[in-house]
Parts: sequence; C-alpha cells; structure tokens
Amino acid sequence: MNFFDNLYGNDKDREQKSSVLILIKMMLADGVIDPREKALLIAICQKRDIPPNVLDEAMEHPENISFQPPKSAEERGSLLFDLVWMMLADTNVDAKEMEVAIKVAKSLGFDPETVPDLVAKIVSSVKQAMQDNQSRLAAKQKVAAEIDNFLGA
Repeated sequence: MNFFDNLYGNDKDREQKSSVLILIKMMLADGVIDPREKALLIAICQKRDIPPNVLDEAMEHPENISFQPPKSAEERGSLLFDLVWMMLADTNVDAKEMEVAIKVAKSLGFDPETVPDLVAKIVSSVKQAMQDNQSRLAAKQKVAAEIDNFLGA
C-alpha cells in the first residue's frame, strides 16, 4: 500500500465504504433503525467481505465517505438489490426510502427514465421472495434474471 492508499484508501476500500454508506442511508431514511435492518446490514457486510471496522467507520463518520459506485454492472445491480432488501427489512416502505432507492439507482448509472419502474420491479420481486421465505441469495439470483429481462439485457 502506498502513501495515498493509506491516506485515502484504495479503490476497493472506497467502494466498500461507499456501499456500506448507501445501506446506512437507507436504514436511516425513515428515521428509525429497526433491529432487522441492523442485522441485515451486518449480514450484507459479512457476505460482501466488508470488515467490521469499515462498517464501524461508516456508522461513526459517514461524512468522511463519498459515494463511489461499484465499477461492474453486476456489483451495481447487487448493491441496488441489497438496498431494496434493506428498505423492506422492516416491512414498511416509507416515501423517503423510495426516494433514496430511486436516487441511488440513478447514481449507479441506471437509465433515469426507467429507474422508477426498475425500483418498483425490484421491490415487487423482493416482497414476493420474502413472502416465499426465499434466501437472499436465491432471491438475488431470481431478481437479477428478472431485471435483465426488464432492461432487455
């Protein structure tokens, strides 16, 4: 690691912190931190191999983290999926949460014209997956295929 990596973090560190920050913003969007949201945040960080210190830093000093979208389309889609799952973790979708999801989807590079429909499609698919008691991984794979069809990929 060189001096600048130590000072600012490398690309992977910045992407990880950025992803955590986005999920934290969603968790806080409705003004209430539900224990299910906190548990999901920890689980997502573990699945993404995000070290606990990165989560702690993002929680303690979110102002020190700027948004850096993931480079790959797969990672951007995965982050959007995790964001929607976070939005639904407490089973209540607040208007502010929907605003955050749409804003993040646009900043991830999805077509602004189709973002509201895209987010609505993901919300619908995730709700169904939750009702069917699917694992997050199984739901993510199913939603990825549905989104590819939606986007014409």
